[in-house]
Amino acid sequence: MYRVEIQQAGKKPAQELWDEVSPQEIAFLKRSLPVGVHLLEDDKILHAGTAQPQANFTPALRWRSWVIPLPDTHGALRMGGDWGFNEAAGPMADRTAPTTPEDLAAVRQIHEGLLRDFQTHYEKKHRALEKDFEERSQRMRQRFEDDVKEYERRRERMRHEHEDLVARHAAELAAKQRELKEVTDELADKSETLRAAETLLRKLETSCDQRVNELQGLSGFGRSCANMIFGLVEQYKDTYGPPGAPGAPPGGRGGGGGRDE
Repeated sequence: MYRVEIQQAGKKPAQELWDEVSPQEIAFLKRSLPVGVHLLEDDKILHAGTAQPQANFTPALRWRSWVIPLPDTHGALRMGGDWGFNEAAGPMADRTAPTTPEDLAAVRQIHEGLLRDFQTHYEKKHRALEKDFEERSQRMRQRFEDDVKEYERRRERMRHEHEDLVARHAAELAAKQRELKEVTDELADKSETLRAAETLLRKLETSCDQRVNELQGLSGFGRSCANMIFGLVEQYKDTYGPPGAPGAPPGGRGGGGGRDE
């Protein structure tokens, strides 16, 4: 990590951090850094400026970059700097710029090296992006195909499961219907049997009533016969006396004759 600091008495040094500095840039900075400006590498002073600034030079709190237009590119390249140029002291032409042949050659060399580095970096980046894009596309295509296959497998499995479920429910429903029909038929048979039993029971009740009436009639007849017999016995007793008495008709228990009238 390189850092450029502008030392100013009584103030905190102004800094600018550079992540990457080429050897050509370091050589250029060593020749062009003015007094009061230090180039540091990893917090160690790599070079202290020795160039004499212009008369109107005033240390600033930051390093103002200047750029060199590059007609063969679409941008501009920072190659040096105005180390604390006081804008109020003069026009833009007063800025420090590489004017010596050595500085121009260094700038050109830096420019060519940066262009090569940029081209190489761009090509590597482009190839890496193309490769990454192709790999991502292949992975996405493969993942999409796998998802489609998995979807087809799941749909086929769900279709079979649905068909099996429908068939199983249909079989269960048919079995329940058969069972219901059997129960209904059995209930109808039992209902018919119950109706026949009720009819038979009513007939039995009627027959029992008739038998009871007949028995009641026979019981009355028996009582009448008994009363008649008792009456005849009493009449016999009144007429002939107890059985076996004198004067009773022959054939009685006593064997005696009947009494005179």
